[in-house]
Amino acid sequence: MVARYLEIATQLLAEIEVPLDRLPYTDDFEPIYERFQDLAGKSLDRHEVWWSLLSARKRGRGHARLRRRSMLA
Repeated sequence: MVARYLEIATQLLAEIEVPLDRLPYTDDFEPIYERFQDLAGKSLDRHEVWWSLLSARKRGRGHARLRRRSMLA
């Protein structure tokens, strides 16, 4: 199941316009959270979704623009 969550997180990271670090505890996180649950086909808590997104980003997955920016910093 972890691999499936990473696939979903990778897909969503490519669609997110806001830097991931700005999402926690904001209204911008809610649609991503809902979409993640829809794609996963089950109810997950926000913590699971957040950690899946972080895990995918740490593995170098996601939007190239955001990866490039983090590599330059």
